[in-house]
Amino acid sequence: METQETKETRLETIYRNYTDEQLREVLIKRKNYRPEAVELAVKLAIERGLIHSEQDLIAPEFQDHSKRTFTLFPDIQNEQSRKRTHDSAFRVLFIAGVVPLAFGAIRFAEGNLPLTILSVVAGLVWEGLLFALLKMKKTFWVFLLQLWLTIVLIGAVAQIGQTNQITFTDAFITGVFYLMATYLLFFIRKLIKNK
Repeated sequence: METQETKETRLETIYRNYTDEQLREVLIKRKNYRPEAVELAVKLAIERGLIHSEQDLIAPEFQDHSKRTFTLFPDIQNEQSRKRTHDSAFRVLFIAGVVPLAFGAIRFAEGNLPLTILSVVAGLVWEGLLFALLKMKKTFWVFLLQLWLTIVLIGAVAQIGQTNQITFTDAFITGVFYLMATYLLFFIRKLIKNK
């Protein structure tokens, strides 16, 4: 596990390699950074003569004038943060693809071979399309994934409907799962387009 001292040393190495303009950008958008990162940026900016003291951050050129409006998908400026967010979204979607595989295993144990096959195919196709999106980074794959997700949702609703035991919990979990996956797919699409 990384200690606080190691993190600070790594951060200092990263910031020391920043150009003056990149360091200035950190100071302008300082509200988006952890306090220790801002403190280090101020220290380096003073060393480089970009500012004389922390008081200089009051000046208009160090104010963030970007519009602060509500957006469904946040605009991530920092490349490292963008990559971490991208990777996290993919992890969640890959884990979501395990759900139909696990469901298929449960149905196999119950002896329901047709539902087992459908579930395993649904999970494997999802994982394959997601892998293609990860490797090729083309928004086309997002639309294929969304189409596949919708087809699987329709199949799941039809399957639940046949049992005549639809509960609020079944409908709620299915809906939340679909909306979460849709949100993450379109968020990844935005990250790919804005790269």
